[in-house]
Amino acid sequence: MGNSLDLKLEELRLERSELEARAKTLMQKQRSAESMLTDLTRSIKQMEFDIVQMEKEKPEEMIAPEAEATESRQASNSQQKG
Repeated sequence: MGNSLDLKLEELRLERSELEARAKTLMQKQRSAESMLTDLTRSIKQMEFDIVQMEKEKPEEMIAPEAEATESRQASNSQQKG
C-alpha cells in the first residue's frame, strides 16, 4: 500500500516539474511577444510621426513643382508660337 502511494507521489512530482517547465517556456514566449509588441508600437508611432512631418513639408514642396510646371507650359507655348 505504501509503495503505491510513493509511486503516485513520484508521478505527481514528475507532472509538477513538467508543468513548471511548460510554465517557464510560456512565460518566455509571453515576454518575447510583449517585447515584439513594444517594438512594433514604437515603429508605428515613428511612422506616424514621419507622416505628419512629411505632410508639414509637403505644401512647400508642392508649390515649387506647380510653379515649374506653369513655367514649362508657358515656355513650350511660346516656342510653339515662335
